[in-house]
Amino acid sequence: MSNADMSALHRNFERRVVPVTPVVSNPSQVVAVIDPRVDQLLARMAEQNQLITRMVENFQKLISSVTVPQMPSKDDLVAGTVHPIIIQEYALDTARTNEELNSIQGNIILAVTDGDLAGIAVRLNERQSALNYFDEHNPIEAPFFKLFLTSNAQSGKTLKLIIGANGLVNLHESPLSVTTKQKFRIISSDSDVDFIASLAQYQGITAALLGLATNKVRITGISALSSQPLHYRLVLISGSTPSSGGGLLPASGVSSVIDFDTPCVIGSIDLDIATAGYQRDGVWFYFMDLQDLDIDYVCQNEDYQLTVYLQNLSVTAKKNGANSSLLGAIAEDGGVQTDETSAANNATANDMTLLPAAPAVNDTYYFGADGVFNAIALTIGQPGVGVWTLTWEFYAEGGWTSLTFLTGFVDGTNGFRQSGVVELGAWRSMKKTTVNGIDAFWVRARVSAFTSCATQPLGTIAYIQGQIFQVSFTYESRQ
Repeated sequence: MSNADMSALHRNFERRVVPVTPVVSNPSQVVAVIDPRVDQLLARMAEQNQLITRMVENFQKLISSVTVPQMPSKDDLVAGTVHPIIIQEYALDTARTNEELNSIQGNIILAVTDGDLAGIAVRLNERQSALNYFDEHNPIEAPFFKLFLTSNAQSGKTLKLIIGANGLVNLHESPLSVTTKQKFRIISSDSDVDFIASLAQYQGITAALLGLATNKVRITGISALSSQPLHYRLVLISGSTPSSGGGLLPASGVSSVIDFDTPCVIGSIDLDIATAGYQRDGVWFYFMDLQDLDIDYVCQNEDYQLTVYLQNLSVTAKKNGANSSLLGAIAEDGGVQTDETSAANNATANDMTLLPAAPAVNDTYYFGADGVFNAIALTIGQPGVGVWTLTWEFYAEGGWTSLTFLTGFVDGTNGFRQSGVVELGAWRSMKKTTVNGIDAFWVRARVSAFTSCATQPLGTIAYIQGQIFQVSFTYESRQ
């Protein structure tokens, strides 16, 4: 294209362009011209912004008026300057045994002391329920409406119980320098009260074990102790009063049959102590342990107890746990032994020659049983009068061993001067030996010093105490 052509084209373009007059002279008015509703939108946004500002101000005022609770330190609790729920203080200068604490209820207890928690425990709800030791479980978490405190004497020391009605939130995560323990608990039968009746094969008896932490628990382990190696069955019953129609009788009754279709039966556990039990060092009681169990138990009557039926499956009878006949009773006078087993086991008055008419040092009376035992109940029809000393001994691994200075020994007969119970204390180490042809576990009373005898002691009847069966359940609470 030539220069002339370019000039002509430029002139034609200039003639076609129409000058444009601005719609608004002020650029800030452009928005209003494009959409007049924007003004209304901006106004509403300004109102909402003011509303949000007022809400934030009100919220800040509310937050500033709230006091956020802080978990107390141990020093605060000991000083009594804070009260998360309720704090009760008790001086430990004197010992307590099942002392009822007034107006105490809740579902969690934490114990704090400047002394030692060992030996300090509470029973929940009932005086006869199980002891909960704070050196084993701290805090104790279980609903309660009464507390019974047991404590040893600690001069100048103080116990503080921190009690919550609805739980102390995160209490065991607070900076308290208190060692918390595992949540499992143990409930056991009482060998002096529970399962003490003699049981022939297939006979059984019930016992209500008081002191469950809650009415819903999961049983995780069972441990049994028996002075006889027998085969038992344990039946767990959800009600405190089993059906007598099914052969499940109250604790005072004995039944020869058991109906496992009874609705209150939760389940049964086989305890073949004769096969699976063991003894420590071949002596003492028989033990059996079952662990890693998973048995859900519900006490339907809301009375915090575990009801257990014990059935003997062995041909050998389970012996009476309160009073059992002697396997042997031997009187020794000057080295001459006389069998008085029949006399010791009947109620004929004064037919047991506990000491000769003219005693001498080393005159002895022997009491024998077919199992280990922990006490002898002796009825003395003619109490002895005179000056002598008896030394009580039991047969152990190394021979005859004195009981007199061992922990737990008590001569309730005062040397054959009155009726009473001789508590052996050290029966764990008993071994069998033969006396006058009778192989048994033996305890003897031997004259170790003698001065005079005005009245010869004569016995009427003797019983062995301590043919024991005891069972313990490890459990954890559940909701």
